[in-house]
Amino acid sequence: MKLIKDNALNYYVDQDLFDHIHQIWVNYNIEIPDNSNLLFGKNVTVPRLVTDYLNKNIRRVIKPEKATHLVINYFKVSNFPKYYDASKNVVTDDDNFEPVYSLNGLYPEHIDTVKQILHFQLTGQKIDYVNQDVLNKTLNNGFIIDNDNYTVIKELIDSESSDNHRLAATMIINSDLEKNFDWILYLYHGKYYRLADNDTKKTVESFFKSTKNLGIYSLFGNFDLSFTTMTNEDVKEKMLQMKRAQFALLMSGFLYDSLGTKLLTVNDFQLNLK
Repeated sequence: MKLIKDNALNYYVDQDLFDHIHQIWVNYNIEIPDNSNLLFGKNVTVPRLVTDYLNKNIRRVIKPEKATHLVINYFKVSNFPKYYDASKNVVTDDDNFEPVYSLNGLYPEHIDTVKQILHFQLTGQKIDYVNQDVLNKTLNNGFIIDNDNYTVIKELIDSESSDNHRLAATMIINSDLEKNFDWILYLYHGKYYRLADNDTKKTVESFFKSTKNLGIYSLFGNFDLSFTTMTNEDVKEKMLQMKRAQFALLMSGFLYDSLGTKLLTVNDFQLNLK
């Protein structure tokens, strides 16, 4: 079993490694058991910090020798064989040589993940492979958002990655919606689509309607309604400060766009509650 780099610096896997990778995809949709040591593959797109929100005793490790599971993102190896002439270190169309499969269509992180897979095979270390999307199913049910952990979810929501939006939505959907009500209003204010697009069962919408008798779409786009509905003073303070920061940014843009200046600024012109 080997990974080949030819004279042209192209990567290929031999038949054994090709077959092994394809077997991984058959079995990698597993939930992570308790007392596991999790190593993240080089091609994983979800933040490593999500392990802090798993509902089991799962540890995130850095050293491969300590891992029991490798979390990976799916990648596709070419199904069309080429043939490797080891004596010249070149790949040809001559089928008298060893069949190999190209990795040319993969990003460097995928190739680095292939190297991780090969490492475990060559060292004989037993490892189970886990689809990164299965992490979503293992996320803690009923976790509570607070001042210490809310920034982790906020970073996911504020990013431009759809994978992160999906992960954040799953964390919210599986959380204690009643206790996290104010935080959800704050985190998704003006960005509810990033939750709605990933809440296919409308879990949060149904909760807001049935327990709060509130229309969720108008709520997330309406500061006054959201703010007066909140009861958590810490979250209300953050909500107010967010609007102040947005106002300051708006005024900076107004000065330049309308008055053509970046030298002038507005002082002592603040947003305050009535």
